[in-house]
Amino acid sequence: MKTLHFTARLLADAVISERAATTGGHRTLDYIPGATLLGAAAAQLYKKNQAASFQLFHSGKVRFGNAYPLSPTNLPTLPVPLCWHLPKGAEDSDYKNARNLVHASKEQFDEWDNRGEQQKQLRSGYFSPAGEKVTPSKNYRLKTAIDRTKLGMADEAQLFGYQSLAAGTGWYFSICFDDDLDQQLVNQAADAICGTIRVGRSRSAEYGLLAVHRTEMAPLQVPPASGDRLILYCFSDLALTDRLTGMPTLIPDPAAHFGLAEGAFNAGRSYIRARNYAPFNSTRKRFDLERQVIARGSVLVFERSGGYGLDELQQLQQRLAAGIGSHRQDGLGQILVNPPFLAGFDFQPFEAQALTSPALASAQPLPPLAGWLGTRAAERAEEAAAVKEVDGWIRQLVKGPCPKNSQWGQLRTIAVQAKDLADIEQQLIKLCCGGVSKKQWDKSVKIGGSKPTYQQFILETVCGKDTSLALVRKRLYLLGNRLPRLSNQTGNGGDQ
Repeated sequence: MKTLHFTARLLADAVISERAATTGGHRTLDYIPGATLLGAAAAQLYKKNQAASFQLFHSGKVRFGNAYPLSPTNLPTLPVPLCWHLPKGAEDSDYKNARNLVHASKEQFDEWDNRGEQQKQLRSGYFSPAGEKVTPSKNYRLKTAIDRTKLGMADEAQLFGYQSLAAGTGWYFSICFDDDLDQQLVNQAADAICGTIRVGRSRSAEYGLLAVHRTEMAPLQVPPASGDRLILYCFSDLALTDRLTGMPTLIPDPAAHFGLAEGAFNAGRSYIRARNYAPFNSTRKRFDLERQVIARGSVLVFERSGGYGLDELQQLQQRLAAGIGSHRQDGLGQILVNPPFLAGFDFQPFEAQALTSPALASAQPLPPLAGWLGTRAAERAEEAAAVKEVDGWIRQLVKGPCPKNSQWGQLRTIAVQAKDLADIEQQLIKLCCGGVSKKQWDKSVKIGGSKPTYQQFILETVCGKDTSLALVRKRLYLLGNRLPRLSNQTGNGGDQ
């Protein structure tokens, strides 16, 4: 079996719908399914060579794995095992204190019951080999449908929202090929998935831009650990069928599904969740058959007298490397045998190499309109920050003895009429340090933990060092415009 490894980075938000329904609340998956990556590659190759496309996408000889997130340190992550628990109410920043209840004894359960301590199952998220807790970032945008019969106006009662995976997040995945597949087809599949592709829902609009890069490093090499029990960790969803009826089943059969001649499934120590979904095929514009699967992160435990030797576990891992069950081309059926992080009651870290995810698109010169819009957005952001800052000052200024409203009005006049910073400073010194106005600006005020005079506050804080002309103008104008109105409302203002 040949395996190619890839890293990816979202250049735009991606909508990977948890369900295909168009009504009700919308949620996105927190990973990119292998079926989505398969579809992106198929869109590139179907029109070029249909015979080759059948071997790549319908023969079962090529298996596109799910794309899981990279940690902040660019380590590959795995779905949290469902056998991991924490005491109810405990919140940890990582999973190093997780308890693996597969190995919990009756005495431990009795002790927790006596203390009134409940164990809460960890059901979502990812963990790195170092135990980092990773939760992919998500966004939500509210939208409305457009009525094309009314010249693009918003359609009535057609408000909807998209939850999406956030742009900038890093991912990793692998594609496995059978040994008898021609190397030319392997290269075609790798070339089709590399570069910039579109994935997920609404990808013809602003969503789903994904940059994919091939890497020579294997993201995860998790050798089996010896133990008395056989623990199978579902790295992806698992679609099993009953060997007699051919119908989907959620009850693992040691012999029929895993090729285990001996051993029995221990349901009491296994942790399984199930889900059902019907994938939507955008090429056929139809739903596929509904799938009933054992969810990724589930833990299946098998036992037999005498336990399992390390050599036997390694051979089983090799035998299951190509996956089990149905829909393996879509990334389902990936199994890890006795992984070290499930070998004991406590979390056991293991080694993995950090990956380099593709960089964000390099900056290119913007078109004139885009440049102007960017400048306007920056100006609006600066103005909003100035308003927030000045409002904070005003709330403190009006609490003490405040200069009269006519004094603040002159600040507004200076902000409008002054030519440069030197002119502003000269006019402020004339206003605050001379004439009948001096005693107004010599009053003390408590602001920001200190107690300067109003004169010092204006000259040193509002017109502080290294402050731009535009920002000084905004601050003075806002002070001169907003403070008198608030002073009148609190009865602390008036004309001189």
